[in-house]
Amino acid sequence: MCLGTWMGFAITFIMNHFGYLNLTPIGSLGITNLGLAIFLNGLLASAGVWILNTIQDALEKGFYKNQ
Repeated sequence: MCLGTWMGFAITFIMNHFGYLNLTPIGSLGITNLGLAIFLNGLLASAGVWILNTIQDALEKGFYKNQ
């Protein structure tokens, strides 16, 4: 989750540098404050990693339970 957070921060900063902040998930909602957009995109990236990890754990438990 830590890597996802920092990658969300970095990618948002890079996208803003090239003028594409509106292509990020939070930027597409109309948030133009750079600090807030970086923070929220980092949180969103971390949440995405957590959800995928939770789904993977649930699937692994389901597969190993039947063996």
